[in-house]
Amino acid sequence: MTNVPTEEPFQDSDDAASPHDGLFYKTFSKPEHAAAELKCIFSSALVALIAWGTLTPLPLKFVDAKLVSRYSDVLYSVEIGGRECLIYILFEHKSDDPYWTLLQLAEYKTRIWRAYLDDEKNRGKKHLPIILPVVLHHSERGWRCPTRFRQYFDVPENVAAMLDPYILNFGVLLDDISHVNAETIARRPITHEGRLVLFALRFGRTPTRLLEELPKIAPELAALLMQPHGDLVIAAFVVYLKTVGKLPEAEVRVALQQTLGNTLAEQIMYAGERRYAQGLHDGELRGELRGELRGELRGELKGELKAARNLLKRQLVQRFGRLPPEVIARIDAATQIQLDAMVPRVITAATLEEALD
Repeated sequence: MTNVPTEEPFQDSDDAASPHDGLFYKTFSKPEHAAAELKCIFSSALVALIAWGTLTPLPLKFVDAKLVSRYSDVLYSVEIGGRECLIYILFEHKSDDPYWTLLQLAEYKTRIWRAYLDDEKNRGKKHLPIILPVVLHHSERGWRCPTRFRQYFDVPENVAAMLDPYILNFGVLLDDISHVNAETIARRPITHEGRLVLFALRFGRTPTRLLEELPKIAPELAALLMQPHGDLVIAAFVVYLKTVGKLPEAEVRVALQQTLGNTLAEQIMYAGERRYAQGLHDGELRGELRGELRGELRGELKGELKAARNLLKRQLVQRFGRLPPEVIARIDAATQIQLDAMVPRVITAATLEEALD
């Protein structure tokens, strides 16, 4: 029998509210990102049976109060073969062996089923929804724990056949990204945001390696910057690098400049810091995105408009050369909303006037 860890079954080795949890939850609590990731984990036959348009996130408040602060688990309902099923995704990032994860899942399954039966609309039903447990894992050593519940039992071989019908033996759909390389992540057929998050989770603990591999994820950064709210995703990514990898902002900035060029790198840093600051105010980035950067960004907000104008001027000079006085005056008079519209156009505009239009 495998050696059993001495810690309590459900004891977490990481902080309750960690950057890993926040980065995971922010992305994979959205159906479009979760669906793309699940299609990579499930068999092709199962993927074909699922009505992906019915994938709907459900609240987890009845599972464990601790999860409300961790943001590490998501629950979906979906139709499989015309019947309602539930998909429970557990994000497991413990640095030690999460040996008792399946026991934790067994308890969560029971709570989910009890909550299902307590729901007024399900009163009188005689069947429970199937729950597919999915574990997304990353650690230094990779997953070395049971993948089927029966592995917890020390069953004598001479009576195994007799006892097996009475032993709980569900399995888990495991996505262990602990040792995948950057090229594999870049080729994974999921969303740009999903690939960026997996990249951050995979290499975040080893900042030197992350900076070396960053050019391979450059297309995701560039693509995200052109999407609605993409700068908020990049904000979470940059903050993650600073907090988990303990990378100074200067190193992050230089790495982005070397990977994407000065103009796009500055645009990313500016967009990320601005949206991160907004997120702190609006509550969009919670828990793990708070900390020492919060105080720094509060100070930056006072001069944000001036900094945005100066950044736009520098970008325009790099693209089009020296700016006429009337253009400088136009930028100095621009509002924050107008500046936000101008900045993305610097990259694609063919003329100075087009960038400012």
